Amino acid sequence: MPSDPTAEHIRGTVYFVDQPTGRFEVVVFEVGLSGLSEPVAIGRAAAVLRRKGKIDVDIASEVQGHWGRFLSFETPDGGHTIAAVYFRNERLYEIEATAPAASFDSVSSDMVRFQQSLRFTGDLNPRRPDPATGALQYLGGRFYGPAGTRR
Repeated sequence: MPSDPTAEHIRGTVYFVDQPTGRFEVVVFEVGLSGLSEPVAIGRAAAVLRRKGKIDVDIASEVQGHWGRFLSFETPDGGHTIAAVYFRNERLYEIEATAPAASFDSVSSDMVRFQQSLRFTGDLNPRRPDPATGALQYLGGRFYGPAGTRR
């Protein structure tokens, strides 16, 4: 998402491990100040991932009641990436495991295990409804109404 010109208010923190057999990375984007909704943030992040290679799998995915996207694709250099994006508490989580073509077969199970290891901790902070309309907002499988009441 950092390459998205409309995302100037989004900051990200990258956590990664580089190994000879691949790279394992989590990026946490602070989306709160951008005003992006959950579906838009996930959609834009998935679109950026789709541009990184030839897509093999692109499906809806869920972690602890939070929906996102799971993508698997071949990179232009013949490597392979398994990635997913999720939204929680005004943060977008992007998790990727990438391996070069030479080591993909030997680390593919580690890549899947890493991508599926994401777990959220802490309390869920509900979004507030739009003050102008009072409309309910959808967040992680839940609807919230005025004053953040769960519906």
